[in-house]
Amino acid sequence: MIRFAIPALVLVAAVSAGAATPQSAEERQEERLAKRLEGMTAGKPQTCLPRDRVGEIKFYNDTAVYVQSRNRVWVNKTNGGCRGTSDDILIIKTYSGQYCRGDIIETRSRGGPGFFTGACSLGDFVPYSK
Repeated sequence: MIRFAIPALVLVAAVSAGAATPQSAEERQEERLAKRLEGMTAGKPQTCLPRDRVGEIKFYNDTAVYVQSRNRVWVNKTNGGCRGTSDDILIIKTYSGQYCRGDIIETRSRGGPGFFTGACSLGDFVPYSK
């Protein structure tokens, strides 16, 4: 009986002391997005973003961040489904010289024949700047 009571006491003490629970991958991505947008101010949402303004695209869960410069990014909340791995290839289906609300993004695995891993559509683009 005592050998069961001691581990239970240790567990209760750890929980009551506020022992940190491990973060999920989703929570870590949300923290990274918050850190990326820290100190930036949101502007008026726009339906399209010219491709030549984008140097890089990063995904944080279902949010795509189009990086224009160090002090200017465009945040796009997708409808979900683009949560492949960080090593996936993005295929953006756009029919003009710009990314627009409703355009489709597919993710494909980098290895082998490029298996389909997800798809989503773009929402509005919200500019954030310092």
